[in-house]
Formats: sequence, C-alpha cells, structure tokens
Amino acid sequence: MDRQDRRRGSAAEVYERVLQIDAGNMTASNELEQLYRQRKSWVKLIDLLLSRTDFVPDAPARIILFTQMAEIYEQQLGDRENAFVALQAAFREDYSTITSPRSSSAWRR
Repeated sequence: MDRQDRRRGSAAEVYERVLQIDAGNMTASNELEQLYRQRKSWVKLIDLLLSRTDFVPDAPARIILFTQMAEIYEQQLGDRENAFVALQAAFREDYSTITSPRSSSAWRR
C-alpha cells in the first residue's frame, strides 16, 4: 500500500466517523462518495447512497440516488437482481419521473 492509499484510507475513516456522529452531513457524505469511487469500494458506496436517501428532501434527488445504486449493482457488481430492486425503489418514489425504465437491462428479466 503506497502513501496515497494510506491517506485515502485515513480520510475515509475520518469521514465515516463524521457520518456516525452526523449522518446527514452532506459534505462528509460527498467526500466519502468520491473516495469510495476511487477505491472501487462498491458495496460501501451503495450503503452510503442508500443512507443518503434518508436526508434528501425531494423525490427526484432520491430517484437519482436509487438509479446510481442500480447502475453500480449491475455494472460494477454484476448483480442484476439488486439492480432491479434499486430501480423498483426509484419507481416507487415517483413513477412519472422515470423516463425510460428500459434503459437498464435490470428491467429486462
């Protein structure tokens, strides 16, 4: 592990602690999201995005989060079943804002 990886790990630990104290801290959440994406920590990223849905006040923003989770499940983890579940959650938020559910192969079972 090189020095940059250790710094990212330390930064992630700090942001994770901030979120333990203040789960709605969007600055820490956004920074942690970038670190997880860089490290390809897909499961942690999905958990982070899911927890963020509790603090996003409007349906369109939650739909974006659920859609991002679906894409990670499908494209990064090869998990079509959970991608489908995430898309269902997006659809339940407000079906009128989902323009093309067939854009993801998770819808095609």
